[in-house]
Amino acid sequence: MYKKLSDTKLSVATVMMIIVLGVCTASSANDISKRYLWKTNWKTSSAANGITIKDTKVFPDGKRKQSISGSIPIGMNQIVVDAPGSQNVKIEIDPTIGSTWYGGLIFETPCVLKIFEDFTLVADREGIRAKDREGNYWRSQKATLKGKEVILFYAE
Repeated sequence: MYKKLSDTKLSVATVMMIIVLGVCTASSANDISKRYLWKTNWKTSSAANGITIKDTKVFPDGKRKQSISGSIPIGMNQIVVDAPGSQNVKIEIDPTIGSTWYGGLIFETPCVLKIFEDFTLVADREGIRAKDREGNYWRSQKATLKGKEVILFYAE
């Protein structure tokens, strides 16, 4: 059973903490060990499932305000939108901003993402391009991880 995020007390400060605390591991493409891994300090069982995220404002210091919609399980007062285990997270792009930050990457293309428990960021299709904080570009590509075909991000 789920309730709407608008009915919770999830604050913009919580979302901003998620963005600020994250760091990523950069590497080169085509070697499964060199895939993009989102590293965050969050240790939680309240991962997101089926929410939509869109950046709505970028502040002069680079921090972002996000619009988050969807549902969370009843009984939870908050979720961590980019915690390991998050799935079916829809990234939308506000045309006035041009991008949305999620899982340590800035996306300019709408997509659907998930984060495996090992911090692997997975996309819904190939060819999605995103940039990390250091300015490195990543592109989603097919790969085999633990015997399953998935679409992971590799450095360009």
